[in-house]
Amino acid sequence: MICCTKCFNDIQIKSVIKSIGNREEHCPLCRRTDVYIYDTVTNKDLENLFEDLLEIYSQGTEENGHITTTLTQELTDTWEIFDLEKEQVYKLLKEICPSLYAEKPSLFSNTIIVSEYSDVEYMEKNSIMRCNDWDEFVKEITEEIRYHTDLLNKESFSQILRLLEFPLPNDRKVYYRARIVNNLYYRPEDIGAPPKEKASDGRANSKGIPCLYLASDEETASKEIRAGLHDKLSIGEFTPNRQLKIIDLMDIDKISPFGISNPQFLYVNKRHLKRIGKELSKTLRSNSSSLEYLPTQYISDFIKSLGYDGIKYKSTLNPKGYNLAIFDVESFDVCDVKNYTIDSINTNLKIERD
Repeated sequence: MICCTKCFNDIQIKSVIKSIGNREEHCPLCRRTDVYIYDTVTNKDLENLFEDLLEIYSQGTEENGHITTTLTQELTDTWEIFDLEKEQVYKLLKEICPSLYAEKPSLFSNTIIVSEYSDVEYMEKNSIMRCNDWDEFVKEITEEIRYHTDLLNKESFSQILRLLEFPLPNDRKVYYRARIVNNLYYRPEDIGAPPKEKASDGRANSKGIPCLYLASDEETASKEIRAGLHDKLSIGEFTPNRQLKIIDLMDIDKISPFGISNPQFLYVNKRHLKRIGKELSKTLRSNSSSLEYLPTQYISDFIKSLGYDGIKYKSTLNPKGYNLAIFDVESFDVCDVKNYTIDSINTNLKIERD
């Protein structure tokens, strides 16, 4: 059977198929065009990868204390590996793993479980949330023990973070910070992070601890501050003055299970990662209670304590953009400040330079 890079969502699988170098005008399976193809008859690169992942599953029922699903549901819904209909996934999977299918055909069609999910000792050691519940963690840090909770499994979370770190090079890439102008336009020396005495609670910082919030582009920067029609803005342009080590939390719940030694560890934490990702990108208004910031502040402070320089996260106000929260506010230099007046608001925010 022939498939292609566009039959998959998983970045590792896409990379493997692309490395084979077979480019065609269209894929007979998903019907997409201009693709790199993979032939399950002549190519075997994916077989070992999938077999290693499928080893974490065994046949089971709900009597095992685990809500069961099918293999195709797991690979499409839980792992989001495929960008195909489930019926297509089932057929393709059999062709990718012919030996495993011949040995364990029921694994492909019957209900399955990951036994570690029901192992109390394993979950206590490996789950990010020792209580196995995000809401309980939030309740504790907001109402009971704010700074010394043991509900976050720091060792397990550190392992996850190592899969998400990436270097932010010291190059000429420009990032943006916008401020609404009340009187005078901002000067370069004033457009950066506020001083300690003026630093308010933010998504990634507590009151009194400055953090430099930057955006990937001008439109995202202006939308993040909820600039409205006829508002005047100053938008600063920033570049890093040293190489930084950043944690990319944009797709925290979409870490590839391929290429890691223990995909079951990733599996038992999938729902926690999905919730953390949702909380990090959640829109908070200027009048939100400081308590609403605590969960993401706690996560950000822990990341900072490990020596990382900042985090990258989604912008919910502009899905095409992203944001950076930089812990060392001196690690970026201001290159320029431009002043604008917003003259139109639509799905593509238009700003007109003064």
